[in-house]
Amino acid sequence: MPPGSESVTFRPEENFQNPVIDKNVLFSRKLVEISDLISKRNESKDFTTYATTQSIDEKLDNLANAMPETWWAIPGVIAPSRTAEAAMQVDYLFVQIWVSLTGD
Repeated sequence: MPPGSESVTFRPEENFQNPVIDKNVLFSRKLVEISDLISKRNESKDFTTYATTQSIDEKLDNLANAMPETWWAIPGVIAPSRTAEAAMQVDYLFVQIWVSLTGD
């Protein structure tokens, strides 16, 4: 099946250098954009998929490097309650695993 959404567009101020932007939200949005590229590559009948894969890998590396090192720290303990903080910690772990698997 095709991806569930069309291309994501970003306004010029939506970048990691903007001090008022929520970097976590921007990271997630850009990750969705990269996921869409992977889906489109996988659906393509084009024979240039290796070059496309290299381009996607570079985008993924650049996105990963845009986040501070502290963001990538694995939490020692996940909050035991059903809170937004606990959900965010689990989400970070899934993203860290996904990025590390697709980026290597």
